[in-house]
Amino acid sequence: MSAIILELPKKRNDVAPGKFGNGSLTNRVGPPTKARKPREVVRTYPLPQSANVRKTESIVAMLAPWQAGLVRIHSGLTRARFEGARFPKYLDTKPLAETSVLTQRQWKSVTNQAFKETRSWEGMAKLRVAVLIRGSKLPKNTQFWLYQVNAFRAWWFKDGSLLLPTDEEAPPAAVYRLSRQMIKQVTRTHPRPRLGSIRTMLMDSLIVNVERSRAKTFDYWVKISTLDRGHRVMVPLSSYEHMETAPGRVLHYAQVRVDTDNQVSLSLLRKNALAPLRGDGAVVGLDWGLSHMFATSDGQLLGNTIFPWLKERDAELLALTRALQKQGIKLRASRRYRELTRRIREHMVNEVNRILNQLSRRNIRAIVVEKLDFRGGGMSPSMNHLLSKSARATVRAKLTSLTETAGIAVTYVHPAYTSQQCASCTNIDFRNRSGELFRCRFCGRESHADVNGARTILGRSHNDSVQLWMYRGIVKKIIDAQFTQRWGSPPTGLTRRREPSSTRA
Repeated sequence: MSAIILELPKKRNDVAPGKFGNGSLTNRVGPPTKARKPREVVRTYPLPQSANVRKTESIVAMLAPWQAGLVRIHSGLTRARFEGARFPKYLDTKPLAETSVLTQRQWKSVTNQAFKETRSWEGMAKLRVAVLIRGSKLPKNTQFWLYQVNAFRAWWFKDGSLLLPTDEEAPPAAVYRLSRQMIKQVTRTHPRPRLGSIRTMLMDSLIVNVERSRAKTFDYWVKISTLDRGHRVMVPLSSYEHMETAPGRVLHYAQVRVDTDNQVSLSLLRKNALAPLRGDGAVVGLDWGLSHMFATSDGQLLGNTIFPWLKERDAELLALTRALQKQGIKLRASRRYRELTRRIREHMVNEVNRILNQLSRRNIRAIVVEKLDFRGGGMSPSMNHLLSKSARATVRAKLTSLTETAGIAVTYVHPAYTSQQCASCTNIDFRNRSGELFRCRFCGRESHADVNGARTILGRSHNDSVQLWMYRGIVKKIIDAQFTQRWGSPPTGLTRRREPSSTRA
C-alpha cells in the first residue's frame, strides 16, 4: 500500500548530545529529570445499551468498511515489514479518507486498532522466537545475532541492512535465514491476526464522546460518529454498582461489538493508577481441580458447585450438537447453540471472578500458578474445548486484574509433571495419582490430588533450576537429578521408603 511509509530502525547510540555523560545512564548531566507519573491501568466494563433500531442500523453499517480498513492497513504494514521497514509511529490518513466512506477521523481510529493488533501479534511472536533461540543448540555467537534481530522484530529482513547498536559488523546472512525459519515456525501455530473477521470496533476520542446523563432513565450517553457525516448517534447506556464504585475516570473511548445477529453491545473504559504491591501476607499456590474449580496449597477446595452445573450444560450441548449435525446445520449458524455457549462462558466468568475476588480478600501477598488448563471431569470434547479456551483466558485476565487493582503479585511456573510430582519428596511417578487421591510411591504421603498439585506449584516457585522456557523432558531430568542428590537414590526402580502410616495430609 503506497500510503504507508515506514522507517528503518535507528541506532541505540543515537541520543541527544549532552543528555548522558559517556553514554552511561548513571552519569547524567544537566537539570534533573521530572518524576515519572505512576503507571495506570485501563479496565473494560460492558454496559447494557438501549439504542433504537435506526441507531443500531447506523452502527452496524460501519462494521464492513471498518473491517476493510483494518485489512488494508494490516496488509500494508505486512508488506512494508517484509521490505525491511520499521513500525511507523504515524500514518497519514487523508489519502485514505478521499477514497472511502470513512472520514479521516474514523480512519485514524481504524489505523490505531490495526497498529494495536499488529503490535500485539509481533510482541507474542517475539517471545515465541526467543524461546526457540534459547532452546536451540546453536553457537553462542549465532544466538547473540538472532537475539539482536528478534529485538528489532526484523525476522523477514534478507540482508544486513539492520542498524544494530554497534557498527563493528553486520549480522551474517545465515542469521537472517534462521530468523525467517523461526518466525515461519511460530506462524504455523500462531497465525497472523485476521483483522477482516474482527467484529469489535475500538473507537477512541476522535469519533466517540462519553457524557453523564442528567436524567435518571440512563447513566451515560455515548456519541458516535457514523457514516452519516455531520450527524452523531447518541446511544444510552445503563450502569451498575461495580462500574460506578470502580476507581479511576471514564475515558472517551468505547468498544463497540456487532454480533453475527447484528446485535450491538458497548463497553466503556476506566483508567486508574496501579495498586502498590502488598508487602505482607502469605504466598499461595493455585491449581485447577477436576471436581473443584481451584485448589490452594493451604488445603482449600474452591468452586465445588461448578462441575455439577457444567455436567447439565454439557448434556444439553451434546444433544444440541448431535441434532444440528443430523440436520446438516453448522453450529455457528444456530442461534440456540450460540446462546448456550455464551451462557456457559458468562457463567464461567462470573464464577472465576467471584472465587478469585474472595481469595484476594484474604491476607495474601502473592499467588503462584502454572499454565492453567481446564480439562477432564468427564466432559465432552466440545465442552473441554470451550472451557479450556474461555476459562483459561478468564483466569489469566482476572489474575492480571488482581495485580493491578489489589496489589497481589502473580508468579507463573512450569506446568510439567505438577500432577505427578509429590510435594513432599519431589518424586515424579504417573502412578502416584489415582483420581482425586495422591499417594506417593516413595514417601507414602497421601493427600488430595489437587491440593498436592497446588503445593507442588508453590514449591516449584523456589526452584530456580526450572525455567518456563524449558521443554518437559529437561524439567523431568532436573527434578530427578535433584531427587537423587537429596535422597541418594535415583527415582527409577526405587522402593517405598516407609509405610504410609500417619502420613495423611
